[in-house]
Amino acid sequence: MHDTDGGTHAEDSNKAQHDANQVEIRIPRAVLCSSSKFFQSATKDEWALLRDKKQTITVAFESGLFQAYVHWLYFGTIPRLTNSSSTTPPKDSPYLAKLYVLGEEIMDFRFKNAIMDNFIAVYSGRKIFPSVEAVAIIYGATVGGSPMRRMLAEIYAYRARGSKDWKCLPKEALLDIVELMAEVRLCVKGNKPWLNVGDYHEKEKD
Repeated sequence: MHDTDGGTHAEDSNKAQHDANQVEIRIPRAVLCSSSKFFQSATKDEWALLRDKKQTITVAFESGLFQAYVHWLYFGTIPRLTNSSSTTPPKDSPYLAKLYVLGEEIMDFRFKNAIMDNFIAVYSGRKIFPSVEAVAIIYGATVGGSPMRRMLAEIYAYRARGSKDWKCLPKEALLDIVELMAEVRLCVKGNKPWLNVGDYHEKEKD
């Protein structure tokens, strides 16, 4: 974050510096601190005094992800990976998952809710699952009880079908999905395969 003491506009300006690609972005303090608890705290005087450059906060986020966050701050929308509508949901889901984790780290619940809305928009009309990579990202960076964990697990539980990808899911995700499937089965009508007991009998080998 970079604060200057110059003119009217400069008084509230901030610069976020990204370690990975050394990207610097100037953002009005009022905009940057509009919903992030992290930045609201980081720009307070008591924290600024602990930094070599009081007006600069260095963050270790991927520059592309942080730029997407800045875009959301200004326009209220989440930029897509490409300008083409042909971008497939499986490619979108890891990107959205990383943005959600960014929202966790900067403690911006409004941004996280916006990411959640995008996830729902992508998968509400398609009988597909978020990618294993996206699930792994979320489960690797959130704790039990996370709303995003719950949403991903529910998509899998309600659309359960055989897939080789399931064995690649994080153990915690599988446990959540199984628990939710127990709830789902109460409202699902269908045959009871276990009544065909012969299907479970071992056959004598020649």
